[in-house]
Amino acid sequence: MYQEAGRHALRPGRKDLEAIQKVTVADVKRVAKAYLKPENLTVAIYGKITDEDRTALKAAFGSVTVWPREEVFRGGFDAEPAAAKPSGGRE
Repeated sequence: MYQEAGRHALRPGRKDLEAIQKVTVADVKRVAKAYLKPENLTVAIYGKITDEDRTALKAAFGSVTVWPREEVFRGGFDAEPAAAKPSGGRE
């Protein structure tokens, strides 16, 4: 088990590993039943969604909200560069 946070490696200690190894299937199911509720589910699909996809999702989850790409992705790699501000003077 190895993760990084910033530039420092995080390695769980012996007690952490022992606690993780004691987790049972029943523990995972109990926690999943308490916290993983269908009404809190969010499914993200990247790419085009077909009418067939939409029908299958509605059948599986009850309702589907599709957000336009422009509302989901603002900025980032393919964003238009911001207009340069004039130098000098006050805004």
